[in-house]
Parts: sequence; structure tokens; C-alpha cells
Amino acid sequence: MGSKLVDSLARPAGNLTGLSNFALEVTRKRIELLRAAVPSLSRVGLLINPNVPSSRRYIDSSEDAATQLGLAVRPFEARSLDEIDRALAAMVAARVQAVSINPEGMFFQNRDSLGRSLSAHRLPACVFSRETLVGAH
Repeated sequence: MGSKLVDSLARPAGNLTGLSNFALEVTRKRIELLRAAVPSLSRVGLLINPNVPSSRRYIDSSEDAATQLGLAVRPFEARSLDEIDRALAAMVAARVQAVSINPEGMFFQNRDSLGRSLSAHRLPACVFSRETLVGAH
């Protein structure tokens, strides 16, 4: 749909097959889960890699969901592993109360250090798969 690979989820057509948990349709659910986990939630940070084409759609979808829930969201960029901890530190400085992470390969590949960094900064997060934060305690 957003990536123009299929016409719709109900009737994808064509010869494309597969499974993805990166669907933007679950972005609202991730924001809702964060709100349930942090009842006083008002500010959500979005960890994104701006080099990934889907980042803009993820931001837009998150903003729509947050507006409907009365929350503020703000994107924080990390283009490389070295930038992830800086982005999380910037979130803390901005008084973000929780993090939603854009479904993206770099974040998954570096899940051990990402999980440890989120724990060190004491930031609850909602991610796109259970395996994404194996390093979190």
C-alpha cells in the first residue's frame, strides 16, 4: 500500500507473497501500548533512521495516532549505530517518556546495544518484534 507493492491488504493482487510485521497499520497499536504501560504518558520519541524511505510514513502515521490519543510525538534521528545513543540521550533531554522504534534493519541488527541503551536511559519502548530488544533488562 504505502510502498506501492500491493493495491490493498485485503486484495494484494499480483505475484507478491510474504509476511511483514512492519505494517504502518499497527503504529497506532504501538502508541496505545505505550500509553497503557506508562499511564501518565504525554511525550513519545520516535527513533528513526532518516535514510530509510519508510521513515516519513512512519512519522506521519505515529503523529496521526498520537493526535487521536492526545499525545505529542517527536522524531529523533539515528543514521548509524554511533548515533543511536546520542538520539536516546536527546530524548531524555527532551523529557520523552517512552520510545517507539521505526521497523528498520539497522535497529534490529543492533538490538543488543539498543536494548542496553534504552535500559541505561530508563526509556520504555515499543518495538516491531519481541526479538528486537533482546539486550533490554
